[in-house]
Amino acid sequence: MKKFLQLITILLLTWSTSHAQILAPNQPEQDACDALMLCGNSFTSTYSYQLIGQVNDLTSTPCSGGEGNSMWLRLEVISSGIIVFTITPLNGTDDYDFAVLDITNATCSTFTSANVIRCNFNNNQPGSNIGGVVGLNTSSSTLFTTAGATGGSFLQQINATAGDVYLIMINNFGDPFVGGPSSGFTIDFTGSTAIFNDNGRPHMLSAYQPCGINNKIFIPLSEKVLCSSIEPTGSDFLLSGGGTITGAVGTSCSGTNGYADTVVLTLASPLAPGAYTIDIQNGLDGNTIIDVCNHADTIPDQIPFVVNPSALSFKEIIPPACFQFKIVTNALAACNSIAPDGSDFHIVGPQMVNVIAAVPVNCNALGLVDTILLTLSVPISVDGSYQLLSKIGNDGNTLLDNCGLTLPVGDSLNFLIQSYDGLVATMPDTVICNPGYLLMTGIDNTSQPSSYNWSPGIYVNDSTQIQTVSFINQTTSFTLLATDKDGCPHRDSLLVTLSERQSTLMPNEVSICKGESITLYASGGNSYSWISGELSALSCTDCPSPIAVPTDTTLFAVGISDQYNCTDTLTSKVNVIPLPQLYSTPKDTSVAYGTELQLTSSGAVYYTWYPATDLNNSTLPTPIATIKDTTYFVVTGIDKNGCRSNDTIQVNVIYDNVIIIPTAFSPNGDGRNDRFKPGNLAYKKLQEFRVFNRWGQEVFSTTDPKDGWDGSFKGQQQDIGTYYYVIRVVTPDNKQRFFKGDVNLIR
Repeated sequence: MKKFLQLITILLLTWSTSHAQILAPNQPEQDACDALMLCGNSFTSTYSYQLIGQVNDLTSTPCSGGEGNSMWLRLEVISSGIIVFTITPLNGTDDYDFAVLDITNATCSTFTSANVIRCNFNNNQPGSNIGGVVGLNTSSSTLFTTAGATGGSFLQQINATAGDVYLIMINNFGDPFVGGPSSGFTIDFTGSTAIFNDNGRPHMLSAYQPCGINNKIFIPLSEKVLCSSIEPTGSDFLLSGGGTITGAVGTSCSGTNGYADTVVLTLASPLAPGAYTIDIQNGLDGNTIIDVCNHADTIPDQIPFVVNPSALSFKEIIPPACFQFKIVTNALAACNSIAPDGSDFHIVGPQMVNVIAAVPVNCNALGLVDTILLTLSVPISVDGSYQLLSKIGNDGNTLLDNCGLTLPVGDSLNFLIQSYDGLVATMPDTVICNPGYLLMTGIDNTSQPSSYNWSPGIYVNDSTQIQTVSFINQTTSFTLLATDKDGCPHRDSLLVTLSERQSTLMPNEVSICKGESITLYASGGNSYSWISGELSALSCTDCPSPIAVPTDTTLFAVGISDQYNCTDTLTSKVNVIPLPQLYSTPKDTSVAYGTELQLTSSGAVYYTWYPATDLNNSTLPTPIATIKDTTYFVVTGIDKNGCRSNDTIQVNVIYDNVIIIPTAFSPNGDGRNDRFKPGNLAYKKLQEFRVFNRWGQEVFSTTDPKDGWDGSFKGQQQDIGTYYYVIRVVTPDNKQRFFKGDVNLIR
């Protein structure tokens, strides 16, 4: 009752306290079939709508209200997602109601209240719904709010699928306390994930001249465009081949939101017969045609068309073609020109058949049709190529089109009868992984009753039943033939593919030493999936040849799948052999330079020492090393399984006795002990080597480690006796060593 009183108030008042433009009743967008196509996330209307359009599209809803002071919006879903929106009045005291209709399986003129999936006719008054905001959101579970209720501003979201079509009816009742018209509103779709009303850029679909109208060209478009984007002089279009465009207009362009899906071009004069093209271009308004989402037709966009009345002709046959079938013509034919006895038609082919009846299918209001049902004297049961021919029927003519042109005698249409018409169908082609029994079945949509035959019959237990069992041990193609009550054959085929896998896995079992790796080789599949108790030991789990490094004996399994997803599971056991436990002595130690040290190792069968330098035998478990430098010995032990491990011994050199100094020498020229010099020269540098006589006189000096004193001084042999020496060296550990003492010269 509230809404009714408000509506009466609005109708009686001729003034408004708001700034909105008050529109006269019967605006185009007030009818569902002229609904405004929205694009983008937000739309604002500053108009105040009154009454309804030419049609009262929605007299009732589940919310106990109908259309009033309405406008309509249309959403065509391009990409699936949710739809939410918020309707916010520009004046917070305005009262807006809405209803959402799903017309995916209806039209703008055939829907009923049953198509309403959301509606909110609640009160919008201070204290009940402050601010007047209504809409859909993701948190509400309410579908409908009845008239007179308070609160409950939001309803449940819509889960939209691509191809869905929705209408949104928005009613306004102005300010319920002032009684004036509404101030307009904003509808915001922010949060929606569905994409709607965006079909890309518009383009021309075709061009034609209707029968009897030779000074106009009609151009259907891929989608609706704004009428305001069509330049009235027709400069958006370029006609090639002759003729002049003088004007352009969109069909059904009116009101504040005009858009059209067809452009009509006006010509200066009729076109002569011939071939023409129409190109899109930027018109005098600076643009091409623009859709409701502000997308412009792109250049180039070209459509060819022919001015020359085309003869009526056969276009196609709608299968199945047997006892009855439908033919389609390229243009509308006059229903009263079709001879009921079928004498307008003749069929030739492998089987002799006659057309005995012809009936138009769904003649339109003008008595025109493009589909005709033919009935034959006998069913076509022989497969092969056939031809449908036109002839003058018993009514004295062939078919006539809407312009009075005749279907030429002898016009033909070839068609092939293979009895694969979809009325009988087998189960889908299938794959079995291993030889075995398969239940095969078909679906019969023919006119009953039917007889059945499976072939080849030798592989099935009963070839005369629509459902049968076959033992499959090889890939086989089956055919199911159903013969309906009219004698028409209907066939479908079934391919049963037997997987022929040749899966392999190498090695089946192998032993490796701990720490070693092994490559596992699987083959024969399209995909591989490895499983084990130690997946981390594999370099990959979906490749054919992973590298395995198990820490313990492990069983690896792989699923080998072919292109049909048939899978074999094979296993490979990898035995992990522990490494030999070596025990080597001595442990890290220090010895004097030149020491002969016994090295010992046990726990293996074969041994190799490194470095081999200064070892008496590097392959013995107990070699003797002569220590001259600090050395890091590594011993590799190999057990009977060929597994090996290493141990180390570090020997440090003590250089305190880095040299050997003789206590006497005899420079008598006999080649033995003729020179006095330090031996075992294990040092880096000789810094000082001097010899003195008893009176402290220096008789020899050198820093050459190869040099020595020959017992002479300034070319004179010195007397036998005691002489004194001083020696200073730098050892390999970069320390200085100082030596002094005496030596006896003897002859």
